[in-house]
Amino acid sequence: MVNKAADAVNKMTIKMNESDAWFEEKQQQFENLDQQLRKLHASVEALVCHRKELSANTAAFAKSAAMLGNSEDHTALSRALSQLAEVEEKIDQLHQEQAFADFYMFSELLSDYIRLIAAVKVSLILQSSLNSSSVVCLKEEFGFLLDMCLTVNSILF
Repeated sequence: MVNKAADAVNKMTIKMNESDAWFEEKQQQFENLDQQLRKLHASVEALVCHRKELSANTAAFAKSAAMLGNSEDHTALSRALSQLAEVEEKIDQLHQEQAFADFYMFSELLSDYIRLIAAVKVSLILQSSLNSSSVVCLKEEFGFLLDMCLTVNSILF
């Protein structure tokens, strides 16, 4: 009777090494999302760089138009060039504001999302490692996770 009870308990408590398809699917989805967000972040960084360059070039054009307006002998043309320079200076300010807004509101938000996705990926990797319950596997995963976190911080900062 005791042997039957012990066998029943052993059958219920046998540790099964299964891979959970849901975790694997979510891990793959987060990996894809991470790659896409990194590409988007790189594109947004390029956009910010181009906007800053556009702002600098607009400022140079405004300065040139102002200097040309000041040196012009014809008053109507001089006034028109001075007004053009003023408008270009305002456009330069708008480009600067847009570049800063893109950087602080969009680029930084994307980098925060990338860091959050990295944290989720770490938790999914830990979950899969705990399912496999291999100490060697856990040590390798922790080493990989540490390298990944250091890489994410070096890329974003």
